[in-house]
Amino acid sequence: HFITVPVRGSRNQIIQEVIINEESNWRNKQSTTLNTIYKNHPFSRWMLEIVLPIINDSSITKLSALNIKLIKSISKAIEINSNFHLGSKIPTKERKSFRLVEICQHFKAQKYYSPIGSKDYIEKEDALRDNNIDVIYQNLRVQQYKQAHGDNFISQLSIIDLMANLGAENSKIYINGLHEA
Repeated sequence: HFITVPVRGSRNQIIQEVIINEESNWRNKQSTTLNTIYKNHPFSRWMLEIVLPIINDSSITKLSALNIKLIKSISKAIEINSNFHLGSKIPTKERKSFRLVEICQHFKAQKYYSPIGSKDYIEKEDALRDNNIDVIYQNLRVQQYKQAHGDNFISQLSIIDLMANLGAENSKIYINGLHEA
């Protein structure tokens, strides 16, 4: 299940400025939907105890804050220990792959992992390669896992589906086992 959040503003806004639109009672709708969909899943209670308090926290008024809180809480719950950095806090002047060069240089990174969908613009601009930064395109192979709803596996639902079906330890094992296709 995807969490759909209504927003106010323009498509041209940067994500840290996007305000959540509270007019549609989306928090209640999402909570009800998640409870209904996942109520019979083996680890639903655990997953919902992590996700629902964040979704229902009306003090979270910006989309970026909601995303950050969900990502950090879920990561902590499945013991993915990472240092998170906000791109908006890294001083950059450029756009697209030239901005990626600035971010890599900020962290003294010599490798950049990119989703395969970004390959065209990254290679067209060639900024990373020109700055001796190796680009590794990720094309992850999704492994099937047991889903409580039935025999037909539905791929790439979301992390909350994985959590509700596998629990903390097995979600961590699953994620650590993802490999390139």
